[in-house]
Amino acid sequence: MYSDQNQRSLSTFLFNKTMMLSYWLFVTYVLYSTESLRMDCKWTFSNLDVIVNCSNRGLRSIPRLNDSVTYLDLSHNEIAYISQTSLPKHLKFLDFSWNKFKALDGSSFAALTELSYLDISYCKLRDVEKGVFGELYNLQYLNISYNRELGFASLPNITFNLNQTKIVSLDLNGINCATGIGTIIRRTHLRNIQMTSLKRLSLASNRLELFETGVMSNLPRTLQIFSTAENKLTAGAYLLEFPSLPELKVYNMSFQLHPPKYPESIVNQCEEKLDENFKNPDVRMTSAKFEFNWSLPLPPKLEILYAQSSRLYVKDPNFSAYAPNLRQLYFQDNFIMSLKRPIHATNNSIETLDLSNNFMSHIFQTNDGQNIKRLNLSHNDLGKDFEEDTDGKIFRTFISLQVLDISFNEIISLPKLFLKNSNNLKYINASGNRLSSWIVNIE
Repeated sequence: MYSDQNQRSLSTFLFNKTMMLSYWLFVTYVLYSTESLRMDCKWTFSNLDVIVNCSNRGLRSIPRLNDSVTYLDLSHNEIAYISQTSLPKHLKFLDFSWNKFKALDGSSFAALTELSYLDISYCKLRDVEKGVFGELYNLQYLNISYNRELGFASLPNITFNLNQTKIVSLDLNGINCATGIGTIIRRTHLRNIQMTSLKRLSLASNRLELFETGVMSNLPRTLQIFSTAENKLTAGAYLLEFPSLPELKVYNMSFQLHPPKYPESIVNQCEEKLDENFKNPDVRMTSAKFEFNWSLPLPPKLEILYAQSSRLYVKDPNFSAYAPNLRQLYFQDNFIMSLKRPIHATNNSIETLDLSNNFMSHIFQTNDGQNIKRLNLSHNDLGKDFEEDTDGKIFRTFISLQVLDISFNEIISLPKLFLKNSNNLKYINASGNRLSSWIVNIE
């Protein structure tokens, strides 16, 4: 039999062993669950959110994290594979941009049922399995931009079952190679988003030349912001479908036909996915000259239209536009050569109009300028029209005008009544001309 002293020694020994084992189990758990600490990841705690920033750490695999993490930034690493079990289950925000995985399968994000924000741009993606994002029921923001080899042919897989999510913003910029012939978006490419509640859609930088008839009219009716910037859009029947977007407020079609970055574009090895049984639609138009009044169709709630640097060539058009909510128009840096004929915009609400740098030599006398507050006509050739406007007819209806820029227009002199009705003017820029003096009479 052990003495009392021996029993106490044994008890103490077993207790110490138990405590040591518990300690090492705890240390092992901490090291396992916070492997990111060894990677110098930054941890932040805000209200009920646990935010972990592991960006730009040279990671080749996803660090093991416990399920308390809700915000995770893994951008700018070298991660090439996503495992279903490697991500915390309660993530709400996940930034995976600038990594190196080329494919996504159905299990990649299957466990992330609370995820609302996902950025996987710039990841060299080429293959996306059907419905990868369709099971993320709380997903609101998805950015899959600048994965150049996806091609529009991947859109049916990317968008499959998105109508089962809460998606409101979808970025599909640059999912085609930077160089090549123009691309076409077909009805089959975007039919899966028709029944979503999407509010923002961006298709910039895709060499996009044409929408197949029916694409625009089948976009979500909830769409408010739409971008086709940095493409090579040509005119087509799809333009007549714009009024079918009843909630659209901002449309960006700027920077059309801009070449890709040189010289990188010459040596870039890129081959995007193409549709099977690909066949170009017949988009030929007969060569003819039409002399009638075009009625420009615009979405009824459109507020802002960006069309700068779009290679628009316009000379003395004859058309009317009805857009009662349109407030800002940006047409600078195009080829609007002359506007002799009036453009009718009855009951418009336009407050900002930029027509600068357009080689414009003539401008019409409008009857619909009553709401314009900011007007930029700089860097044109309107000097002669301005000099001959002795009765102040050009700006006769610009009663709300506050800021006017007519700089660099080859102006030698300006009539006294040139701005006779613009009594709200606060700023005029007439620099870069050949004016020696100007007596202004504003009633």
